[in-house]
Amino acid sequence: MSVRQDSSNSGGEVQFGVIVSLCLPLVVALVYAVMAKRKSTKKIVTAAVALVVAVVGIIGINNPDATTKVKDVPAQAVVNTPGIYPVTAVSDGDTVKVKVDDKVETIRLIGVDTPETIDPRKQVQCYGKEASDYSKSMLTGKSVGLERDDSQAERDKYGRLLRYIVLPDGSNFNKQLISQGYAFEYTYSTPYKYQADFKAAQLAASNAGLGLWSSETCGGRHGA
Repeated sequence: MSVRQDSSNSGGEVQFGVIVSLCLPLVVALVYAVMAKRKSTKKIVTAAVALVVAVVGIIGINNPDATTKVKDVPAQAVVNTPGIYPVTAVSDGDTVKVKVDDKVETIRLIGVDTPETIDPRKQVQCYGKEASDYSKSMLTGKSVGLERDDSQAERDKYGRLLRYIVLPDGSNFNKQLISQGYAFEYTYSTPYKYQADFKAAQLAASNAGLGLWSSETCGGRHGA
């Protein structure tokens, strides 16, 4: 997809009309001054010429060749439109890095807790690698939306932004982690706006024995 802007040939006519409408009063004033033989005629002529040159220059700058078309702009050039942010790295299942306003921010996903893989205080937990690999496969190289929740703090105690990740198809990635069996529903201190929905997704995943809920993996044990 590309962005195109076209200009019609009527732009030249508009420029000419503007110049005439601005210069005509100056010409009339000049003629009047000459007929009245005022001493200030020379100053009026100088000022009139300077003003005409300035007007023509300004119009030329703001309206370059009216028949020129703006070249196609590749879609990649508008990838950083407001609310769309490129993922730069995936730390683990529930922590990713994105570029926000030329700064890389660490995002901690709201409402989910995936098994640990990088916490130096803990061993790699059951299904942690699978959750991390899933997030990497879904987010690496992608641009995503970030949704904040007014019921939660802006950042956690580690300085990470607290957000929901919105995938290009509009789906909530936080919920997807739970519904596919890669994460537990997690309420930190206060209920978040999707809490009921996330709890329902966890119940469905548990009943279906998906991912970490399977008896062949973790059997739903948290922190195993």
